[in-house]
Amino acid sequence: WYYTVSGEFTTQFLNNYGTNTWTMKSSLFSPAKLFIGLGIDYKKTNRKKGYDLSVLVSPLTVKMSYLYDIDNFKPSDYGIDEGKHFGKELGSKISANLTWEFSEQVRWTSKFYYYTDFTYVDTDWENTLDMTLNNYFTTSIYVHLKADDRLERAPGEPLIQMQELFSLGMMYRW
Repeated sequence: WYYTVSGEFTTQFLNNYGTNTWTMKSSLFSPAKLFIGLGIDYKKTNRKKGYDLSVLVSPLTVKMSYLYDIDNFKPSDYGIDEGKHFGKELGSKISANLTWEFSEQVRWTSKFYYYTDFTYVDTDWENTLDMTLNNYFTTSIYVHLKADDRLERAPGEPLIQMQELFSLGMMYRW
């Protein structure tokens, strides 16, 4: 266990559009988030079993949000007052990272993130399974679950969003 002060900055680098539309969902610095937290970090590594685990619990976290483009995006979706670019919240954050190498050919990576300011919950869970099939082919299976109960949803639209990806690649080493 380690006492820790943590910081994390995230933003979108390229524009993101809705499915089959030209409606922008996010862009550079729209939004941008900065987390500064005080808490504890647990780290466990077992080389024999092939895993690395890190769990960060920050019961005191300040989340600062910035929205550059307030004309095309709703500031209230990001915890920012209407007509303003900047907002801040006080809450709690938990993040966990696990990398587990079952063998030289199979590796599982899992990232979990949970933030709440006690009025809403924002959470992500990413899982990637990388497999080397032989000397020439690799494959990856990626599943990403996301939930943010602050966002407005149409009736019948699920709270949990899911993205999955299957990739088959060819490699050559010399």
